[in-house]
Amino acid sequence: MDYMVEDLMEEVVERGGSDLHLSVGLPPYIRVNGKLTPTEYDPLSAEQCQRLIFSMLNNTQRKQLEQTWELDCSYGV
Repeated sequence: MDYMVEDLMEEVVERGGSDLHLSVGLPPYIRVNGKLTPTEYDPLSAEQCQRLIFSMLNNTQRKQLEQTWELDCSYGV
């Protein structure tokens, strides 16, 4: 299944969440009141995870992530 970051972020807002966590081999997780809760989505492949993450980043952020494997950013809905 192809996931759209907008759909996942909409679910974050609907659940009253503060963060979206994406990891290969796991479904997307949402942080609600400090607790991570899984979504009903299927586990993410490496390709899906990369596509979702890169769709939220500008070129500078992508380069930083690829060079350091670390990035702290926010995404407005």
